[in-house]
Amino acid sequence: MLRMRLRQLSGDPKLPKIRPGGPNIKPGSAQYKWFVKELKSVDRDVTPWLTVTIHCPIYNTFKWHRRDKQSVLARKYLEDLMYKYSVNFVLSGHLHAYMRTEPVYKGKRNKRGPIHIILGNGGRQANT
Repeated sequence: MLRMRLRQLSGDPKLPKIRPGGPNIKPGSAQYKWFVKELKSVDRDVTPWLTVTIHCPIYNTFKWHRRDKQSVLARKYLEDLMYKYSVNFVLSGHLHAYMRTEPVYKGKRNKRGPIHIILGNGGRQANT
């Protein structure tokens, strides 16, 4: 039997405020510092599976979405952190589709990289 412990972060008053137009995730920003602190604080003996949830996917197969600003910035500033702290899964939405990768890092298969899953099919009109 697989047992997972999940930490609820969404109601945490310590979360940095997100500004309109998306968060500032550059190194040194409040959001970046918070993310690093959270990743460092995970005890993998207690929480063996580490999942990160972001809005825009870092990787996708839609040519018109590969250059979305949030995706490009997440790849640039957050992907190295997710690899360094051995994130298992990156869940995202934004695109109204379902996709998943093999473990990947820097655009190439890498067994230490996270599996990226797009779960954006909710809200998509299915009868067209």
